[in-house]
Parts: sequence; structure tokens; C-alpha cells
Amino acid sequence: MNFTIDFAGFAAAAAENPVSAALWVLGHGGWVFLLPWAGFIGAAMWLEWRRGIYDAKRKYVVLAFDVPRSTEQTPRAVEQIFSHFSGMHNDPKREDKWIAGEMEESIGLEIVSFGGYVQFLMHVPEQFRDLVEAAVYAQYPEAEITEVEDYAMRWRGIKFPNDRYNMWGAELKLTNKQYYPIRTYREFEDSVSGEFKDPMASILEIFAKLNPDEQAWLQIVITPANNDWGHPGQALVAKLIGARYEAPKRWWEKLLTLPMELIGTVASGLSTGGQTDGKVKTLIPASQMLHLPPGKRSVVESIEHKIGKIGFHTRIRLIYIARTYAFSKATRGSALFGAIKQFNTLEMNGFKPNKKKMTKAYGLFKTQRVNARKNKLMRWYRLRARQYAPGYYGEILNTEELATIWHFPAITVKTPQVKRTEAKRAEPPIGLPVAPFEPPSGPPSGPTV
Repeated sequence: MNFTIDFAGFAAAAAENPVSAALWVLGHGGWVFLLPWAGFIGAAMWLEWRRGIYDAKRKYVVLAFDVPRSTEQTPRAVEQIFSHFSGMHNDPKREDKWIAGEMEESIGLEIVSFGGYVQFLMHVPEQFRDLVEAAVYAQYPEAEITEVEDYAMRWRGIKFPNDRYNMWGAELKLTNKQYYPIRTYREFEDSVSGEFKDPMASILEIFAKLNPDEQAWLQIVITPANNDWGHPGQALVAKLIGARYEAPKRWWEKLLTLPMELIGTVASGLSTGGQTDGKVKTLIPASQMLHLPPGKRSVVESIEHKIGKIGFHTRIRLIYIARTYAFSKATRGSALFGAIKQFNTLEMNGFKPNKKKMTKAYGLFKTQRVNARKNKLMRWYRLRARQYAPGYYGEILNTEELATIWHFPAITVKTPQVKRTEAKRAEPPIGLPVAPFEPPSGPPSGPTV
């Protein structure tokens, strides 16, 4: 069978215009090369549709947390709480994922300020409420946990542009690869006195200074990551120290490399006259860890420390909303970003705004695009959205990093507008006399229906 390509036909179509040339290619078999892209897009649309149906059936609660002013717990206690949250990890089977739309559960860690009144909240799947409360009570026995209304849903009818309200917001992303850690609470402790300088103090002070017609919201949506999330980090460490690392292969990678491995085995047997001990000798460079400068060695140790802990996919959003006459983006937005940047380090990692997901735009139709981004960001916040692509829930932070950017304030934080309990809970004394229970002898008094 002979195959011929009609270059004359293509040249004639190309001479007319590029559209005619593209249509000619598609009409003469070029559509075959579009099948993989069409399959990928179709699979993504299918998965989002099934997930939307699954997500509509789930129920959530918003819990408010008040801890005593006298608590001496540190962010290490909150790190233990987040470790408990990894119990939500599900990793649905293939049929559950693609047919039922099942996906990982998430928790929204939130700090909000309503006109200077600051409250710590969590947006929790109803089925995991007991897990969350048990984890918090284990570390903060005197805490008060109350179910409250979802404040974000009050803003469902607000669209921008708006005559009464204005908003500023952004979604944050990491400045470096996710295996590099941010500055954590361990680095906010004085190396000599051991005194903890709580980074939460600056965030709470900014929130507490808001006027009655202003609100600020900080949202951190976390989704448990698989246990092997740190494998690429191990490859990064090996690269930095000059060692060799072979990451575990997935099943499809093994399938693709199987023919080449068979050919290599046969060729090796032929070159040795059919005698081989099955071992392939390779030159593996020795590790340069002992010869690294102190700064680079610290980076390597920090990466190893991060990937050795439980990880969560993370989405972080900041929103500032106020009445039009009270709106001050320059003052509030700059202050919030300044507070967030205290977690940044130049040699490792930190946070920066995602330019594609913030209320700022350049070029044509600037005003319309900014308003569209405002509406989209408000919707993402209300839904506690965590994926814009199938299976992608955000960059990974470990429990220590999460406890650094979201934890109950230490006893040294004196911000008065933070909601806290004034007294500790306590159990009654063991020897307290209790009156015996006597069941009522007759029907209840009063009107009946």
C-alpha cells in the first residue's frame, strides 16, 4: 500500500489564508492528532460534572473556637491537631472517583474580623465534626466550640461592580517549589531566652484595627496529601548534595520501560557470553553533604525536615471588603501582605500573590476584568474551592507550616478584640453529692397538642 501526501492541495489552501490551511489539514486526517487533547478535555469536564453532583450532597458546619486567655499552649499543640486531621484521608478508588465523583474531604481554617471583632473558625464536613472537636479538646481541654452561621453565605447576592461595597482579595502561592519550607514557628523562638515571638500577633493586630464597616477574611483550605508526597523532595535533596536517587516508578512507567529493560538484559547477556550475575555496576558519585557550605546544608536539612512530616494540599485566600466610603485598599491590603511576608525566607520559600487570581489587572478592559475577578474570588471563598484542575488541590504545606500560619494566639498576644473564654472549663469534684433520679409519676403538666 502506497501513501501519498498532496502537497499541492495544502499549498493551494495555505495560499488563501491560514484558516483554509488548518481546515485542509483537519480534513485530510489531521484530526487524529487532536484526539488525545479532546480526550483529556472530555475527561476533565466529566470529572468536574461528577464531582459537582457529589459535592452538592455533602453537608458542612462552621465551628467557632474560643480558648482561655491564660492558655500556655504553643503552635506545637495546633500541629498535633492538624496531624489528627490526616485521618480524613480517603484516596477514593478509580471507579468511585470517575463514576460517583468521590473526592478527598477538606477543612477550611479561617480567621475573620467583623469590624475589629476577631474570631477563629473552621469550615468542616459534618461527618468529621467529632474528629475535629476531639482533636481540639485533646490539646485545649478548656476550649469552647460553637456551631455558627456561615458568614460567607451572607454575601451570595453581592456582585461587583457594587454601589455600596468594594473589595480587594488575592489567592496566595509559594515563591519556590513546595518542598522548600516557609519560616515556621520554631524560628520565631529566641535562641537564648527561648521566648516565643508569636507571628500571629501582627495578623490579629491588623484585623483588630478594622472599622465597623470593614471586614477581613483569611482562609486556608487544607486537603490531606498522599503519604508519598515527599518522594520528589527526596530527589531534590539528592540533587543538591550530588547523590543519586531513583524515585519509585508508577505502574504505567514500569510498563513503558519494560521493553527497554528486556533489550538491555539481553544485550548484557550477549556481551558477557551469556554469563551474568544480574548486577549492573554503575558509578554512583559520593554525597557532597560534608562539603556543603553552611547555608546550603541548612537548606537541605530544612527540606528533609519538611518532607518527613504529614502534608496537606493548601489553598490560601485573603479578602478585604468594606462599605465604599470606608474602603482603603492601600492601607489594609499592604498591611495584610506585610503580615504574611513574615513567613518568607529568601533562600527557601514564602508566599506571594497569584497574579492570575487577585483583584488586579492590566491592559484592555481593566475595570471589567477586575470586577470579574472579584466575583470569581468571592465565589471560590464561599465554596471553599480547592481545585481548578482535576485532582489538583493546591501546593503542599506540612503540619508545622500550617500551625505557624493558623494557630490560637499565645498568652503573650494581648489583642483585646480576639474572642476568648474568660474562664476555664472544669469537671465537678468526684465527691460531689448527687440527688437520686426519680422518674415523674404522671404526664407532663401544661397544654398539650
